[in-house]
Amino acid sequence: MNTTRAPVDAILLTLPETAHELRCSSATVYREIHAGKLAARRIRRKLFVHRDDLNAYLSAARVEYRPAAETAALALTRRQVSLRDAGLIDGDDFGYRPAQ
Repeated sequence: MNTTRAPVDAILLTLPETAHELRCSSATVYREIHAGKLAARRIRRKLFVHRDDLNAYLSAARVEYRPAAETAALALTRRQVSLRDAGLIDGDDFGYRPAQ
């Protein structure tokens, strides 16, 4: 991994500086540019990434995860509802039948 740091007030970042900001390799940044996922500017023979484009790339890559307990509770609720809809569970007895 490249350790090139950009000045704090830099507007245009080189590929190594962009890689440092993203904590990845310069090759990964290059691939993202050529895949059209990260916008870049070519000045003569060098590629630069504008800081606003980097921020837009990071915003688009945002992923939200639900806590495992919340996901499990939702799955359980869906399962109970689908059993009721299927007629396997009726009322509040949840299928319990006392021995006769």
